[in-house]
Amino acid sequence: MKKRFFILSMYLTFISIIHAARHVESPLIISTAEGLRAFSESVNNGNSYEGKVVKLSADIWLNDTIGWQRWSRQTKIKSWTPIGTSKSPFEGTFDGNGHYIAGLFTKAGSETFFQGLFVFLKKATVKNTHIRYSHIIAYNYVGAIAGYISYNTQILNCSNEGIVENERNFIGGLIGFSSGQNRIVGCSNYGKVYGHRCVGGIIGYFEGGSIYNSFNRGEIIGRYEHVGGIIGEFTEPYQKSIKDTGLKELPNDTVANCYNTGIIMARDVAGGIAGHINLHPIQVSTWKVVFANNYSSGKIRTGYPVVTDGLVGVYAYFADSDNLVIPTIDRINRDGAACYWSEESCKLTTIKKPRFEGNKIRSDVWNGIMYGSMKIPDSFRYFSDSEMKQDSFVDLLNKWVDKKRCLTSGEWMKKA
Repeated sequence: MKKRFFILSMYLTFISIIHAARHVESPLIISTAEGLRAFSESVNNGNSYEGKVVKLSADIWLNDTIGWQRWSRQTKIKSWTPIGTSKSPFEGTFDGNGHYIAGLFTKAGSETFFQGLFVFLKKATVKNTHIRYSHIIAYNYVGAIAGYISYNTQILNCSNEGIVENERNFIGGLIGFSSGQNRIVGCSNYGKVYGHRCVGGIIGYFEGGSIYNSFNRGEIIGRYEHVGGIIGEFTEPYQKSIKDTGLKELPNDTVANCYNTGIIMARDVAGGIAGHINLHPIQVSTWKVVFANNYSSGKIRTGYPVVTDGLVGVYAYFADSDNLVIPTIDRINRDGAACYWSEESCKLTTIKKPRFEGNKIRSDVWNGIMYGSMKIPDSFRYFSDSEMKQDSFVDLLNKWVDKKRCLTSGEWMKKA
């Protein structure tokens, strides 16, 4: 009888554990570092929190933050275990309620990709969450909020004031890599961001979606190329789909009402808003790309001279079998609106021979796309620093906002 009772007790305990794993309170309220770590463990063990809400009710201190700017791989403090995995992403809503998370520290090496507060977000929402006094040291796919977001994930009113370092590529102040019609609204970066390629103040690599009302004031450093104040690289995927996104139709790809005042440093291909924009030719795509009402006054310092403008390092081009150039800026001309840069932010230089992919395109054709009317979008303009500080410049920006009925920061902007 005792044996049967023991087996029954074990069975009921097992059932209760499974029930607890599949049924979590909503909202789940977190007020301590221990609670946040327990939440991370729960997600990593298979709880997606789909349809659930998680809220912070207090600021969270994960470590003592004395000397946080000098933390390194040799620092001996608690290292953060990011929330979610590739097999178990977070799919719920995480609401920081305006609170901040401080003392977040990681020192991941080449054995671990994807780092941040979260690792993977899928059809999730993270909002009103702020990272401060934190130092993230990682290898690939890194952001203070998340390393990788996908499938109509929304990042709303979030900010980073920590340091984000990456030994390779795809690093952003907030997001490392974005795939699948995600939206980033009302976000900001004040912290230093360092990586090799695809380095951005807000996001490292962006495959389409929307970025509204966001800004960078931090120092953005790329050892090589594709470095931007908002986006490191914006590459349009070859195929777009609403599958698994929950969307009824695909929205326009939009980068609007964003600005950069931070210093941008790279070897090459750097811009105040985006390092590299790679869009399909207008002849083969009917999708809109709305690049509008952005500005940059941050200094751009590169090893090679800037040859386009102060907003985008390089606009992609396509060359067909006859070596005819199809510039992708036609898409921006068709669907976008005016954007602005400070003439003091960079010194534009003309070059006499191809510098990018020179073995694929003749010099005369290269000159055709790099110079003249095809060099930059028609509506992109520059002002002096003093002019950008005038009320008239602010009025110019606000006119576009009023015309497009831009919503307040943290809400969605109506279709441009």
